[in-house]
Amino acid sequence: MWQQVGFLADVFGEFKRHGLSVDLIGSAETNVTVSLDPTENLVNSDVLSALAADLAKVCRVKVIAPCAAITLVGRGMRALLHRLPAVLAEFGALDVHLISQSSNNLNLTFVVDEALVDDLVPRLHALLIRADALRVEDGAIFGPSWRALAGENAMRRRDAWWRSRRDELIAIADERSPRYVYSLAHVRDRARALKNLSPLQLAGEGGRSQGEGFSVEGSTPTFPSPPPLSRKRERGEGDASSSSSVVDRWHYALKANPHPEILRALDEEGFAFECVSLAEVDAVRDAVRGVAAERILFTPNFAPRQEYAAALDAGVRVTLDALHPLAHWGELFAGREIHLRVDLGVGRGHHDKVKTGGAASKFGVALDQVDEFRALARKNGARIVGLHAHLGSGIFDVAHWRSVYAELASLAEGFTRIESIDIGGGLGVPSRPDESPVDLAALGEALAEVKRAYPRFALWLEPGRFLVADAGVLLARVTQTKRKGSVQYVGVDAGMNSLIRPALYEAWHEIVNLSRLDEPATDLVQIVGPICESGDVLGANRRLPACREGDVLLIAQAGAYGHVMASRYNLREPASEIVL
Repeated sequence: MWQQVGFLADVFGEFKRHGLSVDLIGSAETNVTVSLDPTENLVNSDVLSALAADLAKVCRVKVIAPCAAITLVGRGMRALLHRLPAVLAEFGALDVHLISQSSNNLNLTFVVDEALVDDLVPRLHALLIRADALRVEDGAIFGPSWRALAGENAMRRRDAWWRSRRDELIAIADERSPRYVYSLAHVRDRARALKNLSPLQLAGEGGRSQGEGFSVEGSTPTFPSPPPLSRKRERGEGDASSSSSVVDRWHYALKANPHPEILRALDEEGFAFECVSLAEVDAVRDAVRGVAAERILFTPNFAPRQEYAAALDAGVRVTLDALHPLAHWGELFAGREIHLRVDLGVGRGHHDKVKTGGAASKFGVALDQVDEFRALARKNGARIVGLHAHLGSGIFDVAHWRSVYAELASLAEGFTRIESIDIGGGLGVPSRPDESPVDLAALGEALAEVKRAYPRFALWLEPGRFLVADAGVLLARVTQTKRKGSVQYVGVDAGMNSLIRPALYEAWHEIVNLSRLDEPATDLVQIVGPICESGDVLGANRRLPACREGDVLLIAQAGAYGHVMASRYNLREPASEIVL
């Protein structure tokens, strides 16, 4: 059709002759894509066949069906697109057949396979509202979510530990601000909740597990139950595991919060530790005196040779996630036991920056390189005793861990010395009022289902944020208020140098005025810090009571990836820490 005068007239003349009205149009140099609405055009197979036959005289024809059109509607759509990255990213993994924007700048339409829409549209609604593309003065524009209408999660928010310690927290802020405050009791509660996952009934030594197999959602095939092998399971002293527990070992992901008192509390609860740097290994050994080396799992990424050598000398468990260490420093691993981190080809998580699987992620050995990794291990005399995969964070669907577990267990069948399977962490922590927590009972059942088929492999998990996020809050004092046009700002003495998650991950943290906790939330405000960056926004479009200089604001869920990611940017000292 390139420079063919009248081509479109000829094509659309055929649609007119068959009595069909075109809904959407997309045109390029070599093709034209249109959509037809069957409810308006009464499209049937006979009409389509006749149309295709007539169109074939001037072009090649392809019919794609059934399809659905999903439309974002709003005034000035072109100017809002940069505010909707999370919404638009949802289409990145889909086959989008047509994109059409109205000439009146009121809507943007995507044509996709019809089977996708029942799941996709509710997800897009939630992402659109969270994007804050519209600064809504009246909360009734969107209204409450169905979970809010049903009263779900209201009890969880009312029962937050910090509400009952309001006076104590205000006194702490009076001493010094900004400040991180951690509740060790809440850390212990979270640890015990994980340890109480559903028990698993396994067949006796040498017998078969009950049931002949199981099915895993997605691309994972159905696996038969292999005969269990007799082997000795190593358990470090005080491991958070027992012979009847579905999870054999819990490793706390130290990067979430390495505060020494938190490490000691989790050690007392029986947790082992997962470290991503040599400094984190040293932090565990300093905080938990006498900790057994085999209870520390070292899982670095692109670390220098010296860190691997030091970790091996210290006797901790070492994970490799690339070919390079074995290919270039093979002598380090001669006669050593190692763990292999595998990239299963897909990432999951609440934000692109926390997705740690797939070709765009720097973590893990690709599946098509596993055989080469094994060959290098054999060449250098290293023994692969564990498989590991961590695909992202902020995940609420228990089917994710079941699928990862099943895929790794299936892969482990081709090895000879695998003792443990580590399915990572990433257990989601609900932050917004309309989010529900991970169903731990369902998680226990899902993991037990896989373990019945593969009882000979010890199961490891490595939660981080799940254990400590809700246990921490960030206290900050109001420094100034400002109004610019219709926008009202509340400035506080804590900025992105203390809590970078909102700027880095677009994370949402509940924020309350602790000084005026029971007063009506009348003002729609932007809560900002003192850092010289436009991104220094801790909370956008939040309803708070009228704030005054000196009020204490509390930022919830700050126990994970808060102080540990802090900096002295602008030479401002970040918030200090205190443990209750």
